[in-house]
This record gives sequence, structure tokens and C-alpha cells, in this order.
Amino acid sequence: MIQYISLPSDSVVVPEKIFLARAGINPNRDIDTSLKNQIEEAKKICRELSKLQALYDTFDFEILDERRFKISDNLFESRMIVRNFENCSKVTLIVATLGEKISEKIDSLFSQNQYSLAFLIDAFASEYVEYFVNKIDDFLRKDMMRKGFIGSKRLSPGYEDLGLEMNEFIVKRLNAENRIGVKVIEDSYMLFPRKSITALIGWRR
Repeated sequence: MIQYISLPSDSVVVPEKIFLARAGINPNRDIDTSLKNQIEEAKKICRELSKLQALYDTFDFEILDERRFKISDNLFESRMIVRNFENCSKVTLIVATLGEKISEKIDSLFSQNQYSLAFLIDAFASEYVEYFVNKIDDFLRKDMMRKGFIGSKRLSPGYEDLGLEMNEFIVKRLNAENRIGVKVIEDSYMLFPRKSITALIGWRR
């Protein structure tokens, strides 16, 4: 059964050093007051405009050979998945998003030539959605451990040989467009809204 998660904006914390590194700012140097103020404004805007929502569900998983695997009755190819999901019999599919408003704000600021603030918001939002998924990941591992399962590394389409086409399968399987507004852009298989993530976690006894 597809499960829905929504978290308040203040429940996800991005470490300052991680955010600064994403923005290309050396966290060990002194940051002038003007930039500090922009950094805080970027965080505030991102938290205010983001709507942290996610969907997940768990399915049967089977490895067929060194490159092929099945999720329920659907056949896929990825040596990376086969290698990392060895001995797994279940897989959880995840879609998480910050929603459309944050991307619209970034685009608006760029169009107004407010490049610095737009870039900082974009950098923070990229880490913000990642740490949102980290919280989901942590919850799932604790829940599945109670059921006797150990989780694999979390992987996403676009890593190594796992093509972005997998985005389409995950989004459709979780009914993400209707449930939380996440869809796949035709031809490119990129996600919309931009600050969205899909992921897979394998489970073995």
C-alpha cells in the first residue's frame, strides 16, 4: 500500500557546512555580514515555500542474473542494483519533493537578476530535499528492522548504469503525479518539480 509522508519545514536540518559547500563557500573562512544575511534569507525562503511530501511503497524484488532484476513483474537492467541489492527479496520505492513554489521562486529571482540569492536558495533546496529523504530513509530502516530486514545502500536513477528511465516507473507506480504533483518530463526523464528525488532501497533478511 502506498504510504504518504508530510513533514513540517523545521523538522529537516541541513548542516551548515554541507550547505556552504554546495554553494561553493568555504565554511572555514570568515563570511561578511552581507553574505551571511543572504544565506539566512535563502534558508528562510526555502523553508517557507517548500512543502515536504513523499510517497513510498515496498514490492517483491528478485535478481535474475548479473545485470537483470525484477520489481514485482517488471524487468529491469542495472549491474549496480544487482551488485548492491544482493540477497534482497524486497525493494522500497520512494518519491520525495519540495513542491513547485521553491523552483518558481528561484526562476523568478534569476529573471530579476538576483543571481546570488537565487543561487543560494537553489543550493540550500538541493540539500534540503536530500536531508528530507535521509529522514525517510532512517524511518524505513528502523521500521523494516523490526520486521527482520536489513537495508541496502539507497540508490537513485542516474547513478552509474541505473538509467533515468527508472524515474518514470517509480513515479507511475506510486501515482506520484496525482498524489504529490511529481511527474517525469517526457524524453529527458527528469523530475518535475526540480527539487524532487526518487530512490530505491533493497531489503534482505
